[in-house]
Amino acid sequence: MEYSLPENGIQSYLWLVTFRLTWTVIAYVVGKAVYNIYFHPLSKFPGPKLFAASYIPREAAALSGHLHLTLKDLHEKYGDIVRTGPNVLTFTSAQAWKDIYTRQGGGSHSGFPKDSITYSTPAGQTSSILTVINEDDHTRYRHLLSHAFSEKALQEQSPLIKKYVDLLIARLHENAGDEAQDMTAWFNFVAFDIIGDLSLGESFGCLQNSEYHPWVSFLFSSFKVVTFFGAARRFPPFASLLLLLVPKHLVKARNQHRDFTREKVLKRIDMGTERGDFMSNVLKHNDKETGMTSDEMVYTFATLLMAGSETTATLLSVVTFYLLQSPHVMKKLKTEIRTSFQSEDEITQKSVNKLQYQLAVLEEALRIHSPTPWGFPRVVPGDGKVVDGHWLPGGTTVYVPTYAATKLASNWKNPESFIPERFLDHEDYRSDKKGSFAPFSLGARNCIGVNLAYAEMRLILARLLWNFDLELDARSENWTDGMKMYILWEKPALYVKLKPVTRT
Repeated sequence: MEYSLPENGIQSYLWLVTFRLTWTVIAYVVGKAVYNIYFHPLSKFPGPKLFAASYIPREAAALSGHLHLTLKDLHEKYGDIVRTGPNVLTFTSAQAWKDIYTRQGGGSHSGFPKDSITYSTPAGQTSSILTVINEDDHTRYRHLLSHAFSEKALQEQSPLIKKYVDLLIARLHENAGDEAQDMTAWFNFVAFDIIGDLSLGESFGCLQNSEYHPWVSFLFSSFKVVTFFGAARRFPPFASLLLLLVPKHLVKARNQHRDFTREKVLKRIDMGTERGDFMSNVLKHNDKETGMTSDEMVYTFATLLMAGSETTATLLSVVTFYLLQSPHVMKKLKTEIRTSFQSEDEITQKSVNKLQYQLAVLEEALRIHSPTPWGFPRVVPGDGKVVDGHWLPGGTTVYVPTYAATKLASNWKNPESFIPERFLDHEDYRSDKKGSFAPFSLGARNCIGVNLAYAEMRLILARLLWNFDLELDARSENWTDGMKMYILWEKPALYVKLKPVTRT
């Protein structure tokens, strides 16, 4: 005889199972939180208990686009070392930069390994130079690309860079007048066109058409998707469910960005090695063990396109805004540029290196509003290491949040003020802790494109201020207020009126 529960018995059984399961989950969550707050190896470090208990507050701040402000506030309250997640410590000292990013030891590679959650490679994809965790692979990637980013190579590429800067200035002259221009867009146009030509053998046509290429729009959407994915990886049991919450239009844009990049990179590979751009040296080794596979090239060059354009465009937008907010700095910089050259033809990628005040202006812009505000998360290797005088257990995520480190009064005098003189050894600012400033990171994994970034920024800014007087439009007076960060900045339009300079 078969036995079956009566209907009310089944309901009671299901209720009991649900009740027990619910309380089991609650007990686990509460128990885990109590352990994290009071018994975890990092429990001795200062920070808010909610951040110690769970990753939820931290990831909520990231998804809101305000993690940079949250971390700044926490460091202002708790000091140089703050526990900003159950297994995360953030630092804002110069010593932490050295310990985390440049340490050598026992024949190992430089610095701590990258945090695999932050620098995760999606399933089925190949790691790029940014996301590769294995140090041997990173060294191989870097070796193949280093020639393209050397000073010598960049001087050889100066005619190509000049071509796009010439086109930018021509377009700005065509549009100068009473109607304010969105300089955020114009800086993106020139930066993306330059990196497109250097990497893919053709520009994106942004300057030619005076509009964004669809790939650029896809890229901006991708940053938000990466932030969502990073948050989901912090909660493995619920990752699949959380990923369902990512807006479908963002996922679609990310996939379009990926597919377009693959198409363009493979097209450039087919062009071979004769062109002499960033891809050429890589292709010369693609039939050797030290070379890159096609997939490695696709994802690495996708990273180069992003890193070599968006950060440069951001810094040019930032420096323009702060110059317009600081008339005395603008006047001093224009005087330096306009008295250092007799004609615009003299302003070259090489000659702008003599503009010392301009370099200080750019450094101060990098400090006050870094294009890489998030930072570069790493993991303490082995059984543990000392960071900023504290022994930390292996597996701890550690890093310097760039935005926080460069906006703290404990590191900088008048941190919210735009003062280029602090980078010219002005006596009033010799107490500044400049070692807390590393916008392109340090060590073996610092930004490979730093020389290109400076070359573009110095040339474009000098040519812009040689040709035009600028006036900030009322719509952009509070340009940085409320700006959100999704890995990089989500920038609004920067409206500026351009008045051509008349010379006799």
